[in-house]
Amino acid sequence: MKLVTAMIFTIFSLPVLAEKITYEIYEAATGQLVASGVKEYTTKDLILNPYENNGKHVVEKLIDLEQGYKIGARLFQESKLTGFGLIAKKTPKDFSWEWYDLNSGSTFKKRQGGTYVKVKTSGLPIIEMLEEVVFVDDTKLRFFSKESGKNDSYEIFIKKGSVLKFN
Repeated sequence: MKLVTAMIFTIFSLPVLAEKITYEIYEAATGQLVASGVKEYTTKDLILNPYENNGKHVVEKLIDLEQGYKIGARLFQESKLTGFGLIAKKTPKDFSWEWYDLNSGSTFKKRQGGTYVKVKTSGLPIIEMLEEVVFVDDTKLRFFSKESGKNDSYEIFIKKGSVLKFN
């Protein structure tokens, strides 16, 4: 009995493994570096924004990198995941939608820029939902900001090996 209790205590006291995103953020018009670093996070750090769209449940899940700059995705329940969009933003008014199409197996290719990611999904066999994105290449995520009343654009470069985990 003591052995079982010790094993249970050990399992529940193990640290939650953090994921890492290595990034650089640039102002697109000037090429000026705004911020850079490595963000370590767990899924407990995700910012969740659930909403309904045409009767379908959607959850926007974001990770705050720094200074309010965030990256993430809008997650839908689908019968088969053949594409998905990643987003970058600083404020709710910002616009970003970087689309990825299924290439083969668990590899997806970015429509603009042609970089690759590998994904893990959950929910099969009835539905399929994006669970994790691993960046195979250095990848640029762009967004247009309206926080200052003008249309500024920013680029967040996500480095190869970075992981976006949603569950």
